[in-house]
Amino acid sequence: MTGRNACAIVEGGVSALASKILADIEASGLPSPLKYLIAAHGHADHVMGLLKLKHNFPQLIMAGSKETGRILAKEKIIRNFAQDDVMYADYLREGGHFPDPADSPDEPLELDLAMEDGGILDLGGVQLKFIACPGHAPDNTVIQVEPDHAFLLSDSAGYASAYNDILPLFFYSYRSYLEGLARIKSLAPGHIALGHNVLISGEPECRRFLDLAADQAIKMRESILRRIQDKAPVEETEEQIADQMSRYGLFKAFPRNRPNRGPANPLNPTTGWVWSGTPSR
Repeated sequence: MTGRNACAIVEGGVSALASKILADIEASGLPSPLKYLIAAHGHADHVMGLLKLKHNFPQLIMAGSKETGRILAKEKIIRNFAQDDVMYADYLREGGHFPDPADSPDEPLELDLAMEDGGILDLGGVQLKFIACPGHAPDNTVIQVEPDHAFLLSDSAGYASAYNDILPLFFYSYRSYLEGLARIKSLAPGHIALGHNVLISGEPECRRFLDLAADQAIKMRESILRRIQDKAPVEETEEQIADQMSRYGLFKAFPRNRPNRGPANPLNPTTGWVWSGTPSR
């Protein structure tokens, strides 16, 4: 995001991307200095690139929600993120996407700037508003960009491989996930960008996409509850969801014999999907 007075990077992917981000910035010739690194939520595939940039350029201001700050300050979480980061990078390199290996800082980080829900960063003619949407993760944040009325959703609407192909990602709270989608829709976005793959322009198109994202989340939860009611083994349900996620590439980076096969176990209490046969939050 570029303003008259400052520029900001919103989300940074994995650490292997850091050099490419810097090369792209240098090639683009920013009109103002890079000042902010913005973490939209604390998952390895969204923050490790930012942590690498912050490590190399400590003068940059790392911003995010207070909850994101609590996550990034925990030593055990960052160590786990660093391990995930290596597997993501190896997967991307094997696919020929990026040549760089992971170079993950494994030390906890304190945010320089903790943003409240509704807080605004002014870059000079461009304002970034922080909107709490904690369905995907407890700290998931949407960044509203004005005057373009564009919304950077991070993982608030799931993972999409195409406009009409959406995998719901209500890892933390199903109810909050739907509430977040409704909140975003009520703001009538003119543009939305997901944390992975998809960019949509036009208010009607954005509204249709958000409706579809909500519908897919409802259908996934209903499918899980039916399996519980049918007394299907929990392990089979977990494996079914993991295989579905693998088709979108989300678990391909992780070996099948790794516990939980990835950053989240979809039937674990901490995810908010389903716990002990009861609907998630």
